[in-house]
Amino acid sequence: MLQMQRRANAVRQEQRRAIMKDQSFYLGDGAYLTCDDYQLWLARDDHRNRVIALEYEVFFNLIERGAALFASLGFPKASIKRRLQELVDRC
Repeated sequence: MLQMQRRANAVRQEQRRAIMKDQSFYLGDGAYLTCDDYQLWLARDDHRNRVIALEYEVFFNLIERGAALFASLGFPKASIKRRLQELVDRC
């Protein structure tokens, strides 16, 4: 039974990867996000114009530094924390 559950989970994960690999997400301001099964790609003006590759750790460095920079610009830390928590909750 446990082996069947593991296999079903692996199949669902592969299906999600296939969906993500074929999609690009418009982020706003001319920025797009795509995935190549290893890293995230930021593209500008067109989803095929990949300009920045983000590995797992680099992505979280971006989130951390971005949050710190917005806080230094005067955005309320409570608001930043709430938005980040909402993102985690949706995953």
